[in-house]
Amino acid sequence: MDVDLNRLRSLLAQGVETPELDYKATWSVDERHDLVELAKDVAAIEALPSGGYILIGANDDGAPSGLFNEPAPGAFDEQKVRSRLISVLGEPLDLTVGLHVLNDHWFLLLGVGAHVSGFRIMDRDGQYQDRLDKQKTLWRAGDVFVRRGTSSERWNYHEARDLVERVIEQRKEQWRADVFATIRGQSPIFESGGYVNVSVDIPLEALEQSVLQLIRREDRVGLDVLLRRVRASALRAVEGAHRSETAVVQLSDQLLRLGVIAVLSARYDMRSILSSSLSSFQAIYNAIDRLQVRFIEGSDAVLLYLYGVGGALVLDEKWGEIRALVQLVPEKSDLSYWKTILRKAEVMSARARLGDSQETGQRLGLIERAKGMAVQLFDLTGLPSDDETATSSLVQFDVYRGIVVNKRGQSNSYVNFAFYWTDKAEPAFVNVVTNPGVRHALTDLDDSDLRAVIREMDQLAHNEAFMYNAWFGLQDRRLVQFLEQS
Repeated sequence: MDVDLNRLRSLLAQGVETPELDYKATWSVDERHDLVELAKDVAAIEALPSGGYILIGANDDGAPSGLFNEPAPGAFDEQKVRSRLISVLGEPLDLTVGLHVLNDHWFLLLGVGAHVSGFRIMDRDGQYQDRLDKQKTLWRAGDVFVRRGTSSERWNYHEARDLVERVIEQRKEQWRADVFATIRGQSPIFESGGYVNVSVDIPLEALEQSVLQLIRREDRVGLDVLLRRVRASALRAVEGAHRSETAVVQLSDQLLRLGVIAVLSARYDMRSILSSSLSSFQAIYNAIDRLQVRFIEGSDAVLLYLYGVGGALVLDEKWGEIRALVQLVPEKSDLSYWKTILRKAEVMSARARLGDSQETGQRLGLIERAKGMAVQLFDLTGLPSDDETATSSLVQFDVYRGIVVNKRGQSNSYVNFAFYWTDKAEPAFVNVVTNPGVRHALTDLDDSDLRAVIREMDQLAHNEAFMYNAWFGLQDRRLVQFLEQS
């Protein structure tokens, strides 16, 4: 789990607790009560599919608490915090620790990875002495904690069933991968002559090679059949969302597969397959959107995977394909209010408080939340999948998205890039201004309108990020000269 200063800024800027993020005003590494309480939250976050964060030094709204004072040297190094938590929880524990000072306030950021078993069963009682020297028991051995909203609670029957189903789904995927690795030479996926059998469920680990083999042979029929199977599986997950508590897991698996097909078909100029891939994302989103709030998590999943695909297209320098992705539209309402799927899904996720601040109307967590999907997708399509590359590509995709859809005086995208250092986003602006081919592929704006759009994006970024000192404005001389022209 990434616990650097950029991640701290992003989590503070989020401004609201979520299941994946818990703010704490202060914490003492040597207080038994504090330790046991923190251990309970760690155990609950371990039951989330991708883990989460505990941020110490912040109030419930992400503002500095002022109660977490400058620690003694070494008081909160990773080994000490880890050993204290292990003394209560036991092994295994996936924990990363970052101690930072920001604007004269100290913060301790804990990154908690998902438990290897899917959830932690407490193997000992959680006890401490209160101020009257009476022994208190916060949990008993055998208890399991989950995140219920923004609280850490013992699981109930429904949560237990959901967790077990999710673990089973994850194990199935691993089992399929293990079987494929064992019998790959005799696998029906690759038939004699290297042909791909698209009538079987292809493990994720084999998907890249399978799609590449179909592309090499220019097997458009095989690619179309594979694409239709993935799309149909995703739509089945959507249709069964009201019956299955693992619908998001099942849908995410198919969205990842769809992303692999989209990225590779774009890379090797299989335009008809890419178009069908993007249309499939559109059809899946529209099916989810018809369910409205009953499956808003599915809408959010499409949003995050589309960002992952966008980040991959940035790395592959597929500018026209970025434009096509960004311009995907939802089913038209009578007023045609929503211009793009990305914007509608972004707003719907914000309204449902899926990791964002509804109070301010800000879309603060989108890039951070999309990063996990992007890393998976990059890894499966042969792109660099380190955290820095994923962050930069998503930030730049966010800039290109704005260039594609924004008009003078009319913003159709939010400046998610504003909460990262300017040097991550600025190359995208420079690319549009200095490279005529990139500009032509992304937008039809003339110089005057393009200047207006960039100025407005820059100003909105200043307005949104001033509290956290992340966005300090466009400074590249080529941009400055372009924006200063009349």
